[in-house]
Amino acid sequence: MKTLSQKTLWDKNWEADTDVEKLINSRFTREAYRLIAGSVTFKDRLMLEAGCGTGRLSNLLAREFGRSEVIGIDISENSIRMSNRLKKHLGLSNASFVLCDMFNMPFRDDSFDFVFNEGVIEHYGIECSPTYEDALKEMIRVAKRGGTILAGVPNWFNFPHTLYKWMLKKRNKSFKYDYEKSFRHSELAEVFLKLGLGNLRIGAFYPAHGFYRLSGPENGRYDLMGRLTDNLQKLIDRHFDDYFSYRFGFEIMVKGEKA
Repeated sequence: MKTLSQKTLWDKNWEADTDVEKLINSRFTREAYRLIAGSVTFKDRLMLEAGCGTGRLSNLLAREFGRSEVIGIDISENSIRMSNRLKKHLGLSNASFVLCDMFNMPFRDDSFDFVFNEGVIEHYGIECSPTYEDALKEMIRVAKRGGTILAGVPNWFNFPHTLYKWMLKKRNKSFKYDYEKSFRHSELAEVFLKLGLGNLRIGAFYPAHGFYRLSGPENGRYDLMGRLTDNLQKLIDRHFDDYFSYRFGFEIMVKGEKA
């Protein structure tokens, strides 16, 4: 099953210790967290991250929303270990992390006020089993009526990243994260609507990250492109109300409400 291959991949990816301060203060983390936290309301007392990875987003939510409880789940033992290390570093008592499969979560129906993930469902193709729709269905199942579902995925219109994956495929080379689908804004929104979610809102962030993803010791020119794109983004957004980020952001986030 795809879940097993993803478990092996992420166990390997999270096996090395990570600088926790660098992790929570990275530009990507700050940009992603801004959109996620901006979707949380004072009513959201029980939150779930379905595929928490390093736990950075769950822990940051727990730190900011101290009266709420935040639970992160993941299939990777190393993910849970890293998440708990970050929790200890931040001195939190309202975050907890559970080792389990996001396609079969050990929670009752209608349990959570806010259910989200970022950088997760794109690793499950619609032609495989399980699919990204299956992931969203399980997230919807555990959300309360009127609760929020939010998912962040790579943006097809972030052309540096989309072309990079296309070139790897043409050269028969493996992508770092194995399979990864990039979505158009309308494509993910249509899936949300198909699954019965309403009151949709769409956002996107950090266009320059597509160039930084290409960066490495041998590819410094992409780091330079990232810095130039950062400056261009700030200039354009100042005059066009974040349109550039919305259209070409590295990730898009779609938020919906369970009826």
